Amino acid sequence: MANAERTYGVTYNDNGVAEQDPERIFDSFIEVIQQCTSESPVSVDYVAIGSVLHSLLLLDSEGKPLTPLSIWSDTRAVGQCERFRDSFELNKWPERTGCPLSPTYPVYRLLWYKENEPALYNKFRKAVSIKSYIHYRLFGRYVEDHSVASGSGMFNIHARVWDREILHYLGLEEEKLPDSVPVESQLLDINTSLVEGFPSKIKWIIGGADGPLAHLGTAGWNKNVASLTIGTSGAVRIKTDAPRIPSNSSLWCYVLNRDSYITGLATNNGGNVVDWYVNAFYPPGTSWDELEVCLAATVLDPELFFVPFIFNERELGRTNCNSAKFIGLKQGHTRDDMFRAVVEGVVFNVIHLFDCLRYNYPAVEAVAVSGSLTNSTYVRSIITGAIVLPVIKSGAANAAISGLARIILGENQNVCCKVSGDIKKLNTNRNDQSYGVRNDYFTEKYCNWKKQL
Repeated sequence: MANAERTYGVTYNDNGVAEQDPERIFDSFIEVIQQCTSESPVSVDYVAIGSVLHSLLLLDSEGKPLTPLSIWSDTRAVGQCERFRDSFELNKWPERTGCPLSPTYPVYRLLWYKENEPALYNKFRKAVSIKSYIHYRLFGRYVEDHSVASGSGMFNIHARVWDREILHYLGLEEEKLPDSVPVESQLLDINTSLVEGFPSKIKWIIGGADGPLAHLGTAGWNKNVASLTIGTSGAVRIKTDAPRIPSNSSLWCYVLNRDSYITGLATNNGGNVVDWYVNAFYPPGTSWDELEVCLAATVLDPELFFVPFIFNERELGRTNCNSAKFIGLKQGHTRDDMFRAVVEGVVFNVIHLFDCLRYNYPAVEAVAVSGSLTNSTYVRSIITGAIVLPVIKSGAANAAISGLARIILGENQNVCCKVSGDIKKLNTNRNDQSYGVRNDYFTEKYCNWKKQL
């Protein structure tokens, strides 16, 4: 097995803008693919691309970027959403698109461009995701898979087409959007000059969105197993066979594949909050192993809480999520005590979303966890203590990649780390008492944490 990765930063400003460099991302993509195909001990038969949701890039008539890449944490369009709130329910957009009112969706950032940069809005020729941009560079064709398209706020998830009423509201011609295709689609006629040395027999599958794929990679095809992911952000999800959008709800619903959908909730405050604290208060280069030692050395404090809303939340309905704060902080508390509270607050916030999901889907029988933060023994102790259900920890290094494998190989293939369809065979570490924490400690502290919101 071959692995490779590259990193690239995000540029923020005080107006809620969050952007990345699309050229750097494309170059990193090519480097990673070339390294993996050259180092793989077995032949590579497929390449499928999983992508973040909610990215937006405006291109000129030659396919060159006119803007940086705006990403999921970009909240510049809060004003457009607030002004639009009164007419939103009348338009019934959430029921058609699966996307509740939130600045995280590209549709509202397009409105922002239209109102704040009209010359640019009238000039651009294509509005694409980072994934569609990569496909254009590779294949000379603008295509968007149904899964990523369903996270745009402009895609009708019932008919699986761009929603003409929404495009009319934007004054946006459909030709300015990529062609929408199923996630299983194969792309042909790659630009060989960009992928020199790639085996010619490789089949390129368009793939899907990272959140739905991460669910599939951890919970598999089980209808009653939810997924909980804490990476940079946080999310909880469940698979359904048809779009289900409860009215007046914060739930979203995105396409998974030809036959399935993923419904869930998300937060902008996940592992990025932990990174913020570590970068601010610990020496540069501090490893997670060192941080785990700090967690183990601190004394449990049931009265110290952290509300983790460092970053603006994506859901306008969470009006209490406008700032972070420590509660119960006293003179004797140390940097490590506060770090423990930060980690707990981040995890409690995602568990709170899980409670909301379970309220709408009471048949949930287990939860599969993934994401970099859930690799922490302490984090898993919090989750298994606060969620009174079996908890599954996937052994996959990357849940979205496992989900892509399931898309390519089908439901019945023997994919690594596949979750059994028999719920009775799912393991739980509910009785794990790492760090000397009694079983009900996090159950009680989570209940008290919710009272602080």
